[in-house]
Formats: sequence, structure tokens, C-alpha cells
Amino acid sequence: YSAASLMYLFRKQRDGFGLTYFTDELKFFTDAKSTKSHYYRLIGELDQLLKAHSLKGNRKTNFPRIIKDFVDKIHRRSLVIIFSDMLNFSESYTKDLFDSMQYLRYKKNEVVLFHVYYNETEKMFDFSNQPYTFSDLESNNKIKLNPINYKDDYSKLFIEFQKELELKCHQYKIDYVPSPVEEGFHKILLSYLNKRSKLF
Repeated sequence: YSAASLMYLFRKQRDGFGLTYFTDELKFFTDAKSTKSHYYRLIGELDQLLKAHSLKGNRKTNFPRIIKDFVDKIHRRSLVIIFSDMLNFSESYTKDLFDSMQYLRYKKNEVVLFHVYYNETEKMFDFSNQPYTFSDLESNNKIKLNPINYKDDYSKLFIEFQKELELKCHQYKIDYVPSPVEEGFHKILLSYLNKRSKLF
């Protein structure tokens, strides 16, 4: 919904826009255009993505791996808007992630990162006091545990990661926008667009 809203704004301004989504490879990419037919095509793609979320199956993602292919396809000095949970707690992945974001900026692109997460569960690890089975949606690995025993450690790790992510974004001059899903896309986009009103 956020991506669709932004595309609508860009079209109203007669600015070109494209859409990309990926797993561990680029799955869909379009050049930037501002035509009505292009807009409706991308809205259709987003609609299909929403429907695909109800399908079972693993979807491995690898942002650092695909970013060079993506950057090579777009014009220099593009505005790149990213929606991602950025979740992967591997230390090597985190370094590769920051390197790839630096590469985006090195190519003179303006970058905005909407960091999407569920505040209650993904950040605060707030579950009732009982055993749960957690499934990794990318690898399908499962683990059974009582979240109450790990809540403090998990929350600390997440908050540290988020602070590091925000710090790196500031270092690379990337706009970092925390985007808790519970707040809805209206509030997140409105606060951000007010901040960057000179663009619209």
C-alpha cells in the first residue's frame, strides 16, 4: 500500500517510477516511466504480491547479493525507496548489507529505507507465557521455546541492530524511516512526506 501510494504521488507529479522486488535474485524489475498504463501495470503487480503472501513456500531473500544487479539497471542519481524488514542476524550478512547500501550511495543514488517490522512481536518479542513453535519463513527451520525466557536478550539484540542500522544510514546519508506495521501505512507515509515536503 505504501509503494502504491508513492507511485500515485509520482505519477501526479509526472515523475517516472519503477518497481522491483526480489528474493535471492531479482524477480521483477521495470524501468522508470510515468505513463498511465505503466502505473496500472505496477498496481497489478503489487496486487499479485499481496495475494502471493497467502501461498505456502519458502522465499529466501538476499539484499546484498542482488543490489549490484539492481544498481546496474537503474539510472545514476535515482531516488531508491526500499521497504524491508532487514531481518537476518548473521554477522556476515549485516556487514554485507551495509556494504551494499554504501554501494547504492556510491552510485550517486538518493536512498530512503522504510524499515518495516511488527513492534510487538518482532521488536519487543512480546508473547504470552507459553511454548511456541517458531518457523523461519526463508529456510523453514523450526524451533520450540517459551519466548518469556528469551524476551530480554532478543529485544536487546533487535534494538542494537536497529540502532546500528540507523547509524549506518546516517553515515551514508540514507533516510531511515522506522515503520512499525501496527501504525499503518497512512501514519508512516504522512509523517515522512511532511518531513520531505519539498519533494512533493
